[in-house]
Amino acid sequence: MQKILTIEKIINMGNKRGLIFLPMIPISFFNSHEIPEYAELRLPNGSFEKRKIIFTIPRLKSKEEEIQYLIMLKSGRQEDFSPGTEIWCELTKTAN
Repeated sequence: MQKILTIEKIINMGNKRGLIFLPMIPISFFNSHEIPEYAELRLPNGSFEKRKIIFTIPRLKSKEEEIQYLIMLKSGRQEDFSPGTEIWCELTKTAN
């Protein structure tokens, strides 16, 4: 398992749309690795849970910015997570 990021902000996208975790991460973070489908969310209180996550590239960005992924969770309540929660994933090398 490798730590992907520590959540600084959580945005609730409303009913059935899910949560967005910030900050975004550079697309280059996953060079030579498959994009994971599952993550372990480690909460500041020491508890953790494995959840299906989505890495998506937002449509709006300036041309000067490096492309970055947003991390989304389709099911979950904002109050179940807090800033300081860590996202850990198993990273698998891509076949050459």
